[in-house]
Amino acid sequence: MNAKPLEKKGVDLGLISKYRNELYGIAIILILLFHCAGTHVNHYGPLGADSFLFVAISSFEKYVGSVGVELFVFLSGMSMYYSYTRNSRLLSFYSKRYQRILIPYIYIGGAFWIIKDVLVLREGWIRAAYDFLFITFFTEGVRTIWFILFLMAAYAILPAVYQAIFSRKEASVIAFTVITLVFLGLPILLFFTYRGLFNNIEIALTRFPLFVIGVFSGKYIKDGARVPRLCIVALVAAAISLKYYDAFHDTAQYTNRYIAAIFGM
Repeated sequence: MNAKPLEKKGVDLGLISKYRNELYGIAIILILLFHCAGTHVNHYGPLGADSFLFVAISSFEKYVGSVGVELFVFLSGMSMYYSYTRNSRLLSFYSKRYQRILIPYIYIGGAFWIIKDVLVLREGWIRAAYDFLFITFFTEGVRTIWFILFLMAAYAILPAVYQAIFSRKEASVIAFTVITLVFLGLPILLFFTYRGLFNNIEIALTRFPLFVIGVFSGKYIKDGARVPRLCIVALVAAAISLKYYDAFHDTAQYTNRYIAAIFGM
């Protein structure tokens, strides 16, 4: 009589990779709903407060928020780990990654800024160039298509982050912790020293810790590591509690992003 294989306990992290495309789809849908909700709430304001639809949409914006972005950033970090593990040659890695985002951005982003700045707003070609090159993202906080710039920066630091974390197996957790703390601390430092710059770029800067977490988690997801169910329950409970607290309290901007990151995970 054949012995039954021992049942592995815990939640298989490999499921994140298995259903990666589905998770990306959910993230994109959540992002679209978040922007639609924000537009609806800003358009109707208090005038629509009595309608059920307005209450439902504003509740989505308040309690769910930008969680789709956090999910997308985490998955991007995990995907970068997979990609760099398969091909760690810098030139090949950078060429493949930047072509994927720069070529579409040059055509689509270029057309968008020309139509918006030159044809519609009539602010001229120089303004269009500043927007296209993300200069106004830093100087004025123009956030349109900000995620392209975030991905460009994430691709740039990925090899260094990967080498720092995984070059020495015995020190990987320490290196990961230090890098994450640096990326957590930088926005806070900027918040208290250069508030104007922080307000302009925090939408991207505060997402880097989650990107690093995604890279670090990529190894365990790829290896099919398992997490005790109790840890999952504790994380979910903590995330919901923090999000509920954030919804009813005036927390700092960088705190909002970090709570959203936990909620997204």
